[in-house]
Formats: sequence, structure tokens, C-alpha cells
Amino acid sequence: MVKNSKYLARTSLAVMGIGFIATLPFEHSNPFLGLLQGGFEAGIVGGLADWFAVTALFRHPLGIPIPHTSLLSKNRKRITKALVSTIENDWLSKESIVNKLKNIQLT
Repeated sequence: MVKNSKYLARTSLAVMGIGFIATLPFEHSNPFLGLLQGGFEAGIVGGLADWFAVTALFRHPLGIPIPHTSLLSKNRKRITKALVSTIENDWLSKESIVNKLKNIQLT
């Protein structure tokens, strides 16, 4: 699944890049082509921004130690403890389950 997602992301980014380059010679000849070129350009910018954001959560993009990147790997233990605490104390506590069962209306 991950390989398919990476393939799809790279392919769509490549299509946006090729489309942008293909419309460059015609951008002023037809207003529709200028609009189409803007769509391709937006696709490139959005795709690169998404790639950077997702990559920055897990590691340093392009291997450059930019501040506030690689957040999940740096804080893995703290995040895991917080998730376990939330699930155990808020979602699956006896009080929480009893309250949810009381609020169920079977009619």
C-alpha cells in the first residue's frame, strides 16, 4: 500500500510538472491555457508542500536538520505514553464505558 501511494504521489507530481512545462509556450495565446497552467502550477506547489510536511514529521527532509522536523521520531516515547494514557484513562476507563452505555437509547 505504501509503495502504491508513493508511486501515485510521484506520478501525479510528474504529470503536474510535465503539464506545466507543456503549457509554457502557450500561456499568453489562450486564456484557457493560462488557467490550465495555473492549475498545474498549483498542483506542483501543493504536492511539494504535502511531501515536505509529511516527510518533516518523520525525518529531516533532504537530510537537512531543519528545526521542528523529525518530530515523531524525537518524541516517540512521549507520544506513545500520551496515547496509552488517553486510551486507558479516557476511552476505556470503567466510568467512561458506564457513561457511554447509559447514554445508549435502544428505542
